[in-house]
Amino acid sequence: MTAIYGPRGLPLTMPANRETMAGFGGLGVGGPSGAGGAAGALGGAASGAGTLGGAAPVSGPSFADRVSDALQSTNDLEVRADAAADGLVNGEHHDVHGTMIAMQEADVAFRLVTSVRNRVVEAYREVMRMGA
Repeated sequence: MTAIYGPRGLPLTMPANRETMAGFGGLGVGGPSGAGGAAGALGGAASGAGTLGGAAPVSGPSFADRVSDALQSTNDLEVRADAAADGLVNGEHHDVHGTMIAMQEADVAFRLVTSVRNRVVEAYREVMRMGA
């Protein structure tokens, strides 16, 4: 597993084998990609439903690639917010407004990634209940 550390130092893990999640196709969350946030990494139109039912494979980035990009951009936003907060506390700058914006961007990105993760886990559980 590849560990990426998110807000407050919590580990966010992704499987090292991207093929385990490649069949999900596009995500289609959409939305603005303000400041390189997770919405931009996850955004875009859904490009299909993967290769279910013998359909042709979907071109473009896989779901795993999009999630990995979202995790990385969320981590980058959190690092930037932490640096801004540290600079404000240490007196290196006095930009309270910019610091609060950076912290809110990181918070929104983290909530988006967490929401997507929760939906994927719930979908997985539902599929597993179908087989029982």
